[in-house]
Amino acid sequence: MEGFKYNETDEQRGIIPRAMEEIFVNIQSEQRLQTKFMIRVSYLQIYNESISDLLKSDRVSLQIREDKRKGVFVEGLSEWAVRTPAEIYNLL
Repeated sequence: MEGFKYNETDEQRGIIPRAMEEIFVNIQSEQRLQTKFMIRVSYLQIYNESISDLLKSDRVSLQIREDKRKGVFVEGLSEWAVRTPAEIYNLL
C-alpha cells in the first residue's frame, strides 16, 4: 500500500503515494479555473475489528458513528489540513 519510501521519484512507491500525487495533479489542473480546494488527511487501520488512528501515537480503539449531517464517520479520528504531497509524506 505504501511502498518502500515516501518520495515522488521512487518507482516502488505504493498505491497510497500514487493516489495522493494524482489528487494534487488534478487540483493543479483545476486551479486555473479559480476553484479552491481544502485537503484534509486521516490515516486509519482496521485490524481484528479494532479501528486505530495511525497519525496518533496512542492506539486506542475508535468507534464508527453515523450522523444526519456528517454521515458515517470515525469518532476521534484526527484530520490534518495539507497543501502538498510532501506534507502528507511527513505525516506518514
